[in-house]
Amino acid sequence: MSKFDISKYEFDKEHSYLEIGGEAMIFHCHHYITNILRTILDADYVESDKFLIGSSVHSVHNQLTNLTEGLSVDESKRVAEDVYKAFGYGLINLSSMDENGIELKSSKSFFSKTWTMKFGKASKPVDFYTTGYIIAAYSVIYNIPLEEINGVQTTCMAVGDDVNTHTISKGECNFSIYPEKSPVSFVDEPKQPIGWEFEETVTNTFLGAHETFIGDEQGFIPAFGVYVVRNQSDFINRLQFEFVKEMDDYGIIGTLGVMSFLSIWFYIERILFYKTIDIKSYEFKEELEIDLTNNTTIISSFASNSVYIGLLGTVFGIILTFYSMGQSGQIDVKIIMSSLGLALKATAMGLIVAIPAMMFYNHLARKIEVKLALWDINNK
Repeated sequence: MSKFDISKYEFDKEHSYLEIGGEAMIFHCHHYITNILRTILDADYVESDKFLIGSSVHSVHNQLTNLTEGLSVDESKRVAEDVYKAFGYGLINLSSMDENGIELKSSKSFFSKTWTMKFGKASKPVDFYTTGYIIAAYSVIYNIPLEEINGVQTTCMAVGDDVNTHTISKGECNFSIYPEKSPVSFVDEPKQPIGWEFEETVTNTFLGAHETFIGDEQGFIPAFGVYVVRNQSDFINRLQFEFVKEMDDYGIIGTLGVMSFLSIWFYIERILFYKTIDIKSYEFKEELEIDLTNNTTIISSFASNSVYIGLLGTVFGIILTFYSMGQSGQIDVKIIMSSLGLALKATAMGLIVAIPAMMFYNHLARKIEVKLALWDINNK
């Protein structure tokens, strides 16, 4: 069993909260974790490696900084190993780590093991958390700025390799770095009962049992027919937040891109149709009008709504910016301005789509008027 003593950290019953080393902790089962990871990795058009590693670094760095304060290098390494094992992530050996970094090999990895259990073989390494964990440990133990560290997983058991290999060294930073965290604080709100007759019994049972949920000799926590890990809650929060932020860009910009393409497509199709149409072959004006106006409503809709879609993307971007500020508790003008600048690009893209689409529609509307007028002339 792990040497890290969970019982030293008191569970806050009032807030249903456990803090270890300045990080709020939460249990997650392997189904939840692997599904989140799979969802992110399946969006292969998103550059997710940076925030997958960075989210781990952000939480672990803060935690290990607090847990290893005042300890020697060797003592800090042992704490990092024990914490990793106790939380159910597997086993790591940091004894070979020095000021130049480490090439760490491990055959016990929660992420690789459970990915294979749930999805079979992966197409790329999946243990981003451990890469981030080792980066954070390296930075804390040797007091090296995160901006000067490079970390990558080169082999992975989920891909079919014999072991996981993580190479951490000084070099160009290849992961996202986030603002320093503020201490945990609570809003003064009364705890709301869920109205379940067994609520107190289950709560007390958990409080009595959760200290036993620590990594076994292999560094895993098998429980209730699944594997669980004791996560830093901000690791998962950051993962989801960054993914939503990326998808905001790709979703809004992608939608506007499709609208722009379709506007051009339908405009060209209408122009070619108008050049070949024989208005004399139409007996009724209404039939001619139906054929002439086909697809023009779509172009009109794109012209009138693309601005609002772009504005929606900007609003989402602003919401995410202020949420991030609230989470960090810090006001960094550089980050705020860059985030707002990126948010405004959605509105700009909306205008880029709307202006040509409106010009297309007006041009087509004029051609329709002319064709209908010619039909009237020919049928007097």
